[in-house]
Amino acid sequence: MIVNNTTYELTGEKVDEALKGEKIGEVKRNIVDMDAEANLVELNFDSNALDIGTKLYLFKADGDSILFEKHREFFVAVNRNSEQ
Repeated sequence: MIVNNTTYELTGEKVDEALKGEKIGEVKRNIVDMDAEANLVELNFDSNALDIGTKLYLFKADGDSILFEKHREFFVAVNRNSEQ
């Protein structure tokens, strides 16, 4: 998933809704079927795993990660470029 020109990796780590920060957007494109295209340009709010319309939030506990909402639960997406 790409948000603000940063690539995030989805995790199965579920967190409490109290850690949900400000909404930063929603998934605009699911590019899973487009991954094989040589000329694919990935854009902000693209995902190859989340449905279009999935809500994305800041993560209060970790400024380098974000949260995504799925089935009324909140999960962590980590910055793939950060060193943890």
